[in-house]
Amino acid sequence: MSEKNIIQEYCFLKEEMNQKIQLHNTLLTFTITTSVAILTFALSENNPMLYLAPLLIIIPMSMRIAYYKLSIVKIAAYIIVFIEKRICDLKWETRNNILFSDKKTEIIDRVTFLKDYECLILSLTSYVLYIINYVKSGELDVFVIFNIAWPLIFILYEFLITIRMRLVDKKKNEWIKQWSAIKDKKVF
Repeated sequence: MSEKNIIQEYCFLKEEMNQKIQLHNTLLTFTITTSVAILTFALSENNPMLYLAPLLIIIPMSMRIAYYKLSIVKIAAYIIVFIEKRICDLKWETRNNILFSDKKTEIIDRVTFLKDYECLILSLTSYVLYIINYVKSGELDVFVIFNIAWPLIFILYEFLITIRMRLVDKKKNEWIKQWSAIKDKKVF
């Protein structure tokens, strides 16, 4: 493949990454805005179940956000293996991967430790408001405890999605190994 074609492929892939970043940001903004609007509405009503309604938005949107984050990392790993090793002036993804693999950048993680937890925080907020409003309406019995406990399934699911999002940057090295194996086989 000629250098011109490699640079075209690089530009195409960087554009695809930028689109996924924009979609990620748009979905996150939509999720936060919609959830806050639903919670605001729920505050004015006397129905504790309305506090769980944001979960119907949060969970599908965070699954899509996780998909976009994984796609971005997958493309970045491809760029590192197939493009940046062939063109010496294109090294952003390689250098960025080295930077975040370096233990000296732990301070960055400490400062931005909540950056992937927005949807989980919204879910927990919805759940806590649900519990507060559900329990204040009556005594604790088996039925009330059951109704307090079953939404935890959704909170757990959101927690697992959040963990997946947090680990996506670490998956980059796995993708680099997989792309390298494909490159070594010379499949194409």
